[in-house]
Amino acid sequence: MSLRAFRVGVDGRVVAAVAVLALLAIVFAGVGWWQGRPQPVAVPPPDAAASGPPSFGAGSSKSGSVVTDESLAGAAAATAGPVSVHVVGRVARPGVLVLPAGARVDDALKAAGGVLPGTDLTVLNLARVVGDGEQIPVGVPGATTMPQAPGGPTAGTKASVQTVVDLNTATAEQLDALPGIGPVMAENILEWRRENGRFTSIEQLREIRGIGESRFADLRRKVRV
Repeated sequence: MSLRAFRVGVDGRVVAAVAVLALLAIVFAGVGWWQGRPQPVAVPPPDAAASGPPSFGAGSSKSGSVVTDESLAGAAAATAGPVSVHVVGRVARPGVLVLPAGARVDDALKAAGGVLPGTDLTVLNLARVVGDGEQIPVGVPGATTMPQAPGGPTAGTKASVQTVVDLNTATAEQLDALPGIGPVMAENILEWRRENGRFTSIEQLREIRGIGESRFADLRRKVRV
């Protein structure tokens, strides 16, 4: 074999090898591009239960704790303030007492030092819950306890009146507690009683200075003779 023929054979093999290498480089580059291309990501559909605000039925809460009517009532009682009641009559220490919310008539009597011996308690409902500003007469002649209206006293009224007062035996303090009757009007009633004797009819309240038809209408269900 001549030198020229040897060179031609070598050059041919080199060209073929270079062509093969170039082809392999193109193939690897194509595979790498294919594998590195961005892949689509499937987005799961939104959960229907999570689309709205969570609902809490009876017996559940956001924190997972149980909420009952009893716990709500307890929370309301915890936030309620103390009440002031006026205990008068046959108790060891009559006067204004401050009691916790939810206290009952029996609690008020105990806070006043207890009832004096021989006192008739049949007119009192010892289990009744007291209201703020209420007056509790104990063994007072002519005073009959009335149950407090639901929802407690109304703003702007004399809430302490919870009794029917006898005009012939009532004290100035008891008269003062009546709706529309202050200390001055109470003294006017006592003055009428001193000058005229016993009331024989509640209509005689109209004869007292300052008691007109409107005020008399408010009083007629709160007093008796």
